[in-house]
Amino acid sequence: MNNDECGTSPEDILLPVLVEALNESPKDYRLRRGMVTAIGELGFRNHAITAACHVADDLVHQGHILPALLVLCGSSDYRGFTSAPIQERLRSLHAASSASDEAMVEQIFIEATPLTRKDIPNLDPETLKALSVEEQVGRVLGFLAEPAIDSYEGIALPMPLFTEMPCEHFLSATPYLACEYVAAGETIIKAGEDANSVLIIAEGEVNVTLDDKRLARLGAGSVIGEMALFTRCKRRANVIATSEVSYIELQGSDALALCEKSATFQEDLRRFCNKRMIQNLIRTSPLFAKFDVGTASMLAQSFVQKLFSKGDILVSYGEPRKGLWLIANGTVDVRMPNTLDVLKKVATLEQGDVFGEISLITSVPATAQVMANSEGWALFLDKSHFEGLIKEHPELSDYLNEVCRERVGGHAESKSLKPIRVPKLEIDNTFGMPVGELTSNEREPNQLN
Repeated sequence: MNNDECGTSPEDILLPVLVEALNESPKDYRLRRGMVTAIGELGFRNHAITAACHVADDLVHQGHILPALLVLCGSSDYRGFTSAPIQERLRSLHAASSASDEAMVEQIFIEATPLTRKDIPNLDPETLKALSVEEQVGRVLGFLAEPAIDSYEGIALPMPLFTEMPCEHFLSATPYLACEYVAAGETIIKAGEDANSVLIIAEGEVNVTLDDKRLARLGAGSVIGEMALFTRCKRRANVIATSEVSYIELQGSDALALCEKSATFQEDLRRFCNKRMIQNLIRTSPLFAKFDVGTASMLAQSFVQKLFSKGDILVSYGEPRKGLWLIANGTVDVRMPNTLDVLKKVATLEQGDVFGEISLITSVPATAQVMANSEGWALFLDKSHFEGLIKEHPELSDYLNEVCRERVGGHAESKSLKPIRVPKLEIDNTFGMPVGELTSNEREPNQLN
């Protein structure tokens, strides 16, 4: 027997069905979020706004900032996003996410406190079905006013991307945020597709894969594809949900529109992307593998942004090398001398590529010229800053000397290019003893130091 034959409509049973599911999983806030949306879909806008505020407040108190953002951004589905209560909650959410490190540390050592909750019984789906839709909404709204059973105060972690920008910039971006949901096993990103948006995982986990190999496993708070905010490139890997996943998405075109309206908004985005690239470099480069968290943090703060225009020379062949470069935006050409001592293009480097690592720990002159062939910017680590850190941590000298041996000794060069002769590699005194005699080797064109 269908609903029409029973005298009921889909609207009559929408909330009872959700209530039945929530009774089975009372701590599942995704179901509470679904109830908020359902109230809005049933046409009760103001009630939906009130319910969204209740659920978002509970999540923030528990430290779940991104799920709370999902609830508030979802209010656009029932024209509630611009309402004063939702905007007020967005401001409060940003403030909670921007809590100082000291406050977070203090909370770690405080015993978890249960959220205040009235002792109310579960809603009965069958009882709800006998009520009008308006009465159902009233009952559900009262139920959502209380947090889930056994809910505790939690530490509000910073929101990726948004915490580090002023609240007004955050509020200007929220209308453009799309809330997406996928089931376990679904592909969120395919390698080779145009990278035109940035994703922030709010709930669930994903695998990052390429050629059937898992590269990483990411969870809530992870950011994927942030450089799409500035560049047109291809996705480099697949992202596949391993559980139910909720994520927030900002289109690159919308980000650019926001940047055109506000130069400071663009600076915020660029600062975030730069920081992420530096963190990835420090985490993955063997050169920095032995650095503790504190030293790595100091190292990250030593990078400076350098803008370049087409034709600018970043590194001059044969001259002393000044530090490490990380391309953040744009492309550069690498030229090395052939047997006739004519500089010949051997590689083009782009976003994410690094050159100059060995310059941090050797005095060997530059073996290639690096010239910008577009506008862009790079992140630069001056050799002097790196040396200063090593003076404070002399125990790293032996490790860095070994890295130097492997890097210089393992490079090979194209036969058409002039071999690099390194009879003796002199390490600055900062790094302790020199590595001694090294045999000359040919060098791979796309591996630069």
